[in-house]
Amino acid sequence: MPAWRLTLARRPMLWGLRVAVVVLAIAISSAVSIPLARAYVVLAIAGSGLVAIEALWRASRRSRLDRLTRLARSNGLEFVPVAEWSAPSALIHRAANRRIYEEFCGDLGPGNVRIGTLAFEVERASVHVTERWAFISQVVTGPPLPHILLVSKDDRGRSLPSSLDPRQKMKLEGDFPNYFDVYCTPGSERDALYILTPDLMASLADNAGFSSMEITDNALIFFTPGGFDPEDPAQWRRCFRLLHSVGKDALKRTQRFNRVDLTESGQSMQPEIHSHKRLTLSTGRSNRSTQLVEAACALVVVAVFLWAWLH
Repeated sequence: MPAWRLTLARRPMLWGLRVAVVVLAIAISSAVSIPLARAYVVLAIAGSGLVAIEALWRASRRSRLDRLTRLARSNGLEFVPVAEWSAPSALIHRAANRRIYEEFCGDLGPGNVRIGTLAFEVERASVHVTERWAFISQVVTGPPLPHILLVSKDDRGRSLPSSLDPRQKMKLEGDFPNYFDVYCTPGSERDALYILTPDLMASLADNAGFSSMEITDNALIFFTPGGFDPEDPAQWRRCFRLLHSVGKDALKRTQRFNRVDLTESGQSMQPEIHSHKRLTLSTGRSNRSTQLVEAACALVVVAVFLWAWLH
């Protein structure tokens, strides 16, 4: 995807800033009663400053995209500045404006991997906010997997934006419930236990930290609060640690789940796959009301500036 596509999302904000500068300059000149020529000078200076700031921002953004593109190519990966999120994840169920920023795609050893930042709008405490989560997605070949979600209980984490039906929570023995809450669709508990072996649960507890993991359709996805900064070596090290420990074990278990052929007493046993079932969850109300309130506030601000100008 061309780099200029990333700047299009910023254009409404930049045009809004331009209009605000013009209205503010006109309102100030009307209120202070300065000469018209001086008002034009002030307006020109303000406009030039805005254009300079915008040019610097664009140059900085292009330089960053060029660096990240070279980083991806040097490691045999593909770099995508902006993309749509299409995976049916429980994390962003009904979330609005879902976008992936600065995504790296390619083969990193344990299969085809995608790493980047997922941004979306969600309701928190009756207020709609934009959240950013770092994600790592691994593709699993074969039939769709049962829908399983492991929610981290680490104090450094952040609660998921989606609330899940507590009746879907699995009861597990040992210390693992101290680290993660496990949710699966009713009737797929046997499949979840086949995938979540003691070795995999120990690896999750030791290496996942405050990352949550979701198994959905044909993907394993790790979600970590906060965006992914590809220019931070520490974040790359953490990604590789997840991929080559938890991810590798989880990928092995899910792939074996799709081709298992256990023989007991001369009978072949195949785990059932509940691909048609999804975790039952709910999110906050639509952000339509918030958008209407923001539009009304913008109209009030414009009306106040116009009144100050005309009086």
